[in-house]
Amino acid sequence: QGQEWVAVDVTSGAARWAPTARITPQMFGATGGGVINDSPAVQAWLTFVALNNLEGYVPTGDYLLDTAVSVTFSNKRFSIIGCGIGASRFIVTSAGGGLLMDATDRASQFTGKDFSVIARGVSRGTGLRFSLVPGGNQHQRSVILDNVEAKGEGIAADCFEKFIDMNGNW
Repeated sequence: QGQEWVAVDVTSGAARWAPTARITPQMFGATGGGVINDSPAVQAWLTFVALNNLEGYVPTGDYLLDTAVSVTFSNKRFSIIGCGIGASRFIVTSAGGGLLMDATDRASQFTGKDFSVIARGVSRGTGLRFSLVPGGNQHQRSVILDNVEAKGEGIAADCFEKFIDMNGNW
């Protein structure tokens, strides 16, 4: 609806189109208020960002994930960029985990920067997963994580079973 697009990465001779605006979970219905389940909106946002090779921007807020958000893809390069740890927060209440991204190839790449993934409750599954097929890719980077925080909301009990799962990455 009224979204403007611009040609990017034209060095190869074939332009790739990307939205001119930052792509946020709010564009898909998220509130970021920490009270309403934002899982469906974050799911739609992450799917759109991954499948279109975009940079997804996470404004300051608490994005409540009552169900795991997962996406499967092939040959994609995308990012999740927040406003800083403690500012852009995914609050995971699902025992099934938080942000789960699985490539069916060895060429996909992910960059995560400046956000938090917070467990609310005991044994909240995997907080952040980016997996490649077994063997990974030995010739190019597959994951960059910069200033990404993982923690339990309550220091005594809240936790993930595994926070970062980078299976298949070299």
